[in-house]
Amino acid sequence: MVRDALIRSGLEKTNWDLLACSMPSNVLLLTGYWPAAGYSMAVATREGRILLIVPEDEDEFAEYSWADDVRTYCPAPLDRLLTAEEPVFEAFADLKADVGMIADRIGFEQAEAFEPPAYAPYLFRASAARILRRAFPSATLAPADELLAEAAIRELRMRAPEWKLRSMPGLLRRRRDTRSHFELNPTARRGNVRGAFEVNQARLIPGREVLLIDDIYTTGATARECAKALRRAGVGKVWVATLARAQMPQVAMWSSG
Repeated sequence: MVRDALIRSGLEKTNWDLLACSMPSNVLLLTGYWPAAGYSMAVATREGRILLIVPEDEDEFAEYSWADDVRTYCPAPLDRLLTAEEPVFEAFADLKADVGMIADRIGFEQAEAFEPPAYAPYLFRASAARILRRAFPSATLAPADELLAEAAIRELRMRAPEWKLRSMPGLLRRRRDTRSHFELNPTARRGNVRGAFEVNQARLIPGREVLLIDDIYTTGATARECAKALRRAGVGKVWVATLARAQMPQVAMWSSG
């Protein structure tokens, strides 16, 4: 596949030993598996192996992925109280030992995506980056977002060549930090991202159409705020593509503004 060849080539060019992903859209890109409920992690090695860690109740779905090795973890063990990341780390550590993973440089997406299943109560949130640092304490974590975006764009070019797509990393950037939307209601989400994004004018081509790609469309708060920033900066039209919707269309309708 073009995607697999690009990822292997990217690992070689960047001198990364591993590429690790936890955003649902990137897990899907690497493995063909969509995380349904809870946290999953996908890993690509320089040798071309694809590894996948999923909650144990999604094992049946993950078996349909094209991962070479699928490992499961119990998100809410009854015999001990754990942080959200501990069961994932244990599964990752076992996988690392079994396949002999060695890494000095790891490519990893910058966005946080650690959202435990709703049925697994935790006192502490978790961090995917921390799992990697615990597993490989001396390794360097490098941003992999551009490599993943280019892989997705190439896949789309194959399916819809008439769109004439090209990746524009750095076009949008955050003006300030925002809270995770995991525990926010729709009103709070809109307030959380209001005015949070700006356009890099040096990367902008006025009048062009822009395609925003999001993994899950819930209330549309983030996509709407990004679209507003792009329109104010001179973009002709903004399209939004999503891999999943989380609610009825009429609930997430955008206002005319």
